[in-house]
Amino acid sequence: NFIGSVDISSNTMNNMSTIGAEVTNGTSTSTINIKGNAINNTSGVGAEVTNCTGSIIISSNIIANTSAILQYGIECKNIPGSTTTINNNSITQTINSSNASSGIYVGNVLACNGNLQNMTLTISGNTVTSMTSHIWLIMVTGSTMPDVNGNTISFPFGGHTTKYGIRLQGCANVHVRNNSLTQTSSTPTSVMVTTEQGINV
Repeated sequence: NFIGSVDISSNTMNNMSTIGAEVTNGTSTSTINIKGNAINNTSGVGAEVTNCTGSIIISSNIIANTSAILQYGIECKNIPGSTTTINNNSITQTINSSNASSGIYVGNVLACNGNLQNMTLTISGNTVTSMTSHIWLIMVTGSTMPDVNGNTISFPFGGHTTKYGIRLQGCANVHVRNNSLTQTSSTPTSVMVTTEQGINV
């Protein structure tokens, strides 16, 4: 475990094979800032934070993939008890693929062991395009009402894989409000009726 601060800011990362920026095993007193980075064509995860319970800020990053499949734009795993802010990021996937799993993912599956644990979470002002689950939360709750607010999501691709704008699984006390979700195709098909879901709880 590390104690103290980690600051990953204003870097340009091109063509990483697995992860652009990664931080793991922070304590409750750790402060993690991932800000203002340009992460391009990463074949995996743009920015990942795992097993950290302190302060996490992931802000103003541009994560764009035009020639590689982005599995996760921002992935936060097992961070119960943390104060996490994910805001003003741009995540764009221009390749139509079912492997493009999630734009912003926050999941506390292993850390909670099946039981919800509180965290403070704000996901706001992000733009996410062309992922399977654009914003995806699993096992998230908090007495301060985790907030998914004011994000812009675009579904430019059709296809037979189910796609979600905002997806909540096993969550409680989560506010989802003031978000914009748009299917941008000029010629939507009948398949989209069953495969594109705006908000799924």
